[in-house]
Amino acid sequence: MLPFARQQQQPSNLGASANGSGKDPSKPYTTNIVQDNRRKFHTTYPHDQSELVEEYDLATNKLVLRKSRRPTVLGGQGEWVYEIGGPVHHNFNPNRDLIAESSTNPVFIRCDNDTHFIWRVRNCFWDRDVYQVRVASETHLIISTTNKKYYKRFSIPDLVRLRIPLNPSMLRWDHSNNTLLISYRKPSQLIQDEKTKESQVAHMTQDKAPRDGDVQCPQQ
Repeated sequence: MLPFARQQQQPSNLGASANGSGKDPSKPYTTNIVQDNRRKFHTTYPHDQSELVEEYDLATNKLVLRKSRRPTVLGGQGEWVYEIGGPVHHNFNPNRDLIAESSTNPVFIRCDNDTHFIWRVRNCFWDRDVYQVRVASETHLIISTTNKKYYKRFSIPDLVRLRIPLNPSMLRWDHSNNTLLISYRKPSQLIQDEKTKESQVAHMTQDKAPRDGDVQCPQQ
């Protein structure tokens, strides 16, 4: 049996209702807002106070960002963990910032298309034969280098949620322009689920064109 994290978050059901005043407080609830040309869904899971944010591009109805966080042991807000997309990076300001992140460090980011999970690792300056990308287990992939300068172990949460083991034959990768490009073919079940969600997002804009700042309050 595949390992499976307890209290694993599920991406929000965009067509489902969200709980509001007088509703079951034990159920997850979702609100959404239109901002920066995106429809942003925010889901809270009352059982552990974790949060999930999903953002869809208004022009394409495609999911462009998914991130989650859980409270710390002391009850504070945890760090956002990015599943798709990444944080907005600001330029170094010597009047405000004490240190700056190196611009040559590898940058790992996921940005899928309709049929494949896709990861790009920028700032990979060595030759292609230095890199190795492989399926390490039923749930994890590994990027490594023969010079032992870079190592990354990562999973595909979408497949973990569906309890689908990784298949090495689905994995492809290449190296070009100092960027490592990795792809893994999506199972048909997931492709259909994503199309359904995209249709739900598109349906939200049919009645009226969304405007920046529009908010949909929780409903049952």
